[in-house]
Amino acid sequence: MELLTAPQTLVGVGQDLPIAGQIDLLVQTLQALTYLHRRDILHRDLKPENVLVSDGRVRVLDFGLSITHDQARAVASSGTLLYLAPEVLEGEPPSVAADLYAFGVLAYQL
Repeated sequence: MELLTAPQTLVGVGQDLPIAGQIDLLVQTLQALTYLHRRDILHRDLKPENVLVSDGRVRVLDFGLSITHDQARAVASSGTLLYLAPEVLEGEPPSVAADLYAFGVLAYQL
């Protein structure tokens, strides 16, 4: 695993950047999510502490709650409450849409 030098959270770094810099960070985050989702991996715990920026590059971390799409039906909802999609809170299985909801919350905070 790569050692990150002076990492900061996505929200911490991005709040002081101009809009173009914020968009770049968000695009990098979406690229990481696309990589995961194309491999049928659901992160399930996207939040600022798990999306770090080091040297201008975004890193998605902490895959402790990650599951494959096939496992989603058998898993109870978990994650950080503020970033959980409403359908997950209502007992629906997690999905790609739930990861994108958490991304939307991050984008809003940024």
